[in-house]
Amino acid sequence: MSQHPIHLVCGSTGAGKTTYANRLSVTVGGVVFSIDQWMTALFWMDSPSPIQADWSMERVRRCNDQIWTVAAKVPA
Repeated sequence: MSQHPIHLVCGSTGAGKTTYANRLSVTVGGVVFSIDQWMTALFWMDSPSPIQADWSMERVRRCNDQIWTVAAKVPA
């Protein structure tokens, strides 16, 4: 099995992470897995108001787990 690099992009809110990740994915022929996209699609509509940190972090953990499960299936 060949191994491919994983590029982890992190930084402050509004720093351009998504823009950079999208450009990088085009350059290297990669796939972007954005926690923000997953959280918005799966949980935003059900989020409590005001937002609760423990509620959010549990869902972030679930999304992270699922992202790694799906990423492992991306063909080499």
